[in-house]
Amino acid sequence: MTSAAAETSDAEEARWERAALAMPAVAGRYRDLFDAPERLWARAVADAQAGRLDDRPLYWARLAALRGLAGEGAARADAERRSRGLDAPWRDGP
Repeated sequence: MTSAAAETSDAEEARWERAALAMPAVAGRYRDLFDAPERLWARAVADAQAGRLDDRPLYWARLAALRGLAGEGAARADAERRSRGLDAPWRDGP
């Protein structure tokens, strides 16, 4: 990650606490999944398929999870990838 990208990421992650206070139902919807990126993605997909199309809870949960991994390069990159569903089995094709 470049220095500018890291600064932007840090600034975004710092907003999580304010978001949690301002809109706890949105920012905290996936609170129990902050440490489980694949389950976070699966829950967000299930919510979307059930008609709950607001993706803000996923955005805030991902930021909260990444905040907890600050400075842990490889673990952070892994969590970023998994929380976006990039390791989902269906991505490999038939």
